[in-house]
Amino acid sequence: MKNTKNFIQQYAPHMGYVVAGFDAALNTGSCSIGCIQGTHRKLSAIVTESATEDDLWHVVNFKSQQGFDSCAVLGVSDGDEAKNIAHLYFGRMFDGVVTDVMLSNEEGLKRHLDNAYFHRTKDTAIQPWQLEKFQDVIAGEQPMWDGLQLKSHSGSLAHLLSDMQFHDDHNGLLNQFDGLPALLEALDAEHQEFDSIIIDYQHLEKFSNMLSKAMDLAAKGGVAITSMEMSKPFKRKNVVNVAVTYNIADGQNVTIVYHNPDSTPSKLAATDTLISWKIMLNNRDVTGAIQPNQGEGIALPILAGRIMQLVNKNSARFQRTQAKKAEAQQGLTDAQGRLTDKQSTLKALDTEIEALKLQLDEVVASNPEDQNNKPEPKFSQDDMITLTVSSMGKLHLWMRIWTRLFIWLS
Repeated sequence: MKNTKNFIQQYAPHMGYVVAGFDAALNTGSCSIGCIQGTHRKLSAIVTESATEDDLWHVVNFKSQQGFDSCAVLGVSDGDEAKNIAHLYFGRMFDGVVTDVMLSNEEGLKRHLDNAYFHRTKDTAIQPWQLEKFQDVIAGEQPMWDGLQLKSHSGSLAHLLSDMQFHDDHNGLLNQFDGLPALLEALDAEHQEFDSIIIDYQHLEKFSNMLSKAMDLAAKGGVAITSMEMSKPFKRKNVVNVAVTYNIADGQNVTIVYHNPDSTPSKLAATDTLISWKIMLNNRDVTGAIQPNQGEGIALPILAGRIMQLVNKNSARFQRTQAKKAEAQQGLTDAQGRLTDKQSTLKALDTEIEALKLQLDEVVASNPEDQNNKPEPKFSQDDMITLTVSSMGKLHLWMRIWTRLFIWLS
């Protein structure tokens, strides 16, 4: 599974094992016991039999007389179950008491274990804010801009994109956008009917068209914007949101989600100010790369220029990835077609073989070979010719059967 690629299994399910400092042998039960090894810390880990690739890791902190320890659990329904399993396999051995239960994806947990700053001393508890800091990191180096000039990553857009791709945990930069309905579902959006929305929609649509034209100009002969799609207003965490998607000629998409934190859930006034809080390139949130200083105003040409620089730089690799996916899908379709043809041929051969067997039975019935209860016959020359023809007929039928089978197998 993708969320166990850093998990090192030390004890398989239903296997006995010992823990240093504990005076009794233990059994793993239905769980796999092991660890997640980072550069600066090794974390004990448990994977239950019900774990799926969509599960997040629950990180459990213990405190005992010996100090602090932590354990990661995958495949539980909630924090209470994670706490009980972690205590059963590790905490109870040293009278540990659970102090925290946190959620983390595997990449964020691994980044935390690789960080030297948070592991300068041993036996320290993992803090929730530390794990949160490493979830869905935009890049290893903080992107910094001066207008349209990139200041971080040695001023190289290629270095920035490479850094973003390295930290792209779910290949969002290279996967096609699933459309606004899928995005709104992922955001837990709740569609609402809002008062006084018409004027604001007019302003937002006008701004979105201006941004589309600015992005076309900033592309400088690269990929072009082909169309724009705007969602209906929706409520997320009691805040009004609107999403706008820009479709690009090479198949990529840029999506900007706006919200108005000061508005009431039931009203969006014409004077309310919408602020962009999420900018997505395909399925990847690139807000931190385009607007490192969240909340500050940014000029329209600069915003468009930064977006299109990333779009153009990601275009070639995105198209190669999509071409490979299309080729693989076509290969699968062709293989399924060939399988269908073979099955049809096999069915036809089965029918023909049954017909040939019936003909063979008729030949055998008309020329019985069992003559044990009769005196030894005396054949004339005409009788010999008849028997020879009969044998050749049977041989010919069997040759036809094997020929059909050979054609199908080839």
